[in-house]
Amino acid sequence: MNEKIPTSPQDISPEWLTRALRAGGVIDNAAVTSFTSKVIGEGVGLLGQLAQLTLTYDKPEAGGPASLIAKLPATSEENRYIANLFRFYEREVRFYEEVAGSLDCATARCYYSQIDADSGDFVLLLEDLCQRRVGDQVRGCSEDEVRLALDQLATLHAAWWESPRLEELDWLPYANAPIHHSAESSYQQAWEPLIENFGSRLSPYVMKTADRLRTNVINCLNMLAEPPRTIVHGDYRCDNLFFRQQPDQPEFTVIDWQISCRGRGAYDLGYF
Repeated sequence: MNEKIPTSPQDISPEWLTRALRAGGVIDNAAVTSFTSKVIGEGVGLLGQLAQLTLTYDKPEAGGPASLIAKLPATSEENRYIANLFRFYEREVRFYEEVAGSLDCATARCYYSQIDADSGDFVLLLEDLCQRRVGDQVRGCSEDEVRLALDQLATLHAAWWESPRLEELDWLPYANAPIHHSAESSYQQAWEPLIENFGSRLSPYVMKTADRLRTNVINCLNMLAEPPRTIVHGDYRCDNLFFRQQPDQPEFTVIDWQISCRGRGAYDLGYF
């Protein structure tokens, strides 16, 4: 389907949804006649727009989702600039197009994807996971949930562990790609505000470690880019994990692949 990419929920029409779902092989004969849209995830620092679309069809068809999630570029020019600079949108779109099908761990189903690499415009139509329970990184995980999350993480890493196919994913940067080096200067800029606001809450050991890291972020990235390599999620935390609430659902689903990269899987483990 080669046409203008919608950049906001307001740009999406029932006709466009019908063409997209047919292009993705989701429906054959049914047509979307109307839908309602609900913006979700506002105010939490997202680098994109998320909208839950509840669909109405002209006739029933097996496989036609009752609802889905539309993921679109950020409305903030600053956020969009960052996303394009780091190619976050391209990473996620191409992850769903080229990688997701090779994994045994559960990811949200992608019904349709399209991106314009020049403008950075993109759209993803993803499975709606509203019937599952999203994790909460403030509350944390139970011991059983931790075991499940780490088991699935091992499954993810094993699928691409030292795979020769990693070299083909030139759109997926290595952990120490030059664009990631800015993390060291960002860390240094945040150092004084950290000390001012939270220094009294940090133990001497943590303070010493944090201070040492100020000039070693790039060194750490270089280490994390050394073999053995695999696909690294990059943001593997509770808020990106969904747990089943019904017996017929997958036990576990991982979302948000925008900052994925190639490197050592230990990064995901330590981050989680």
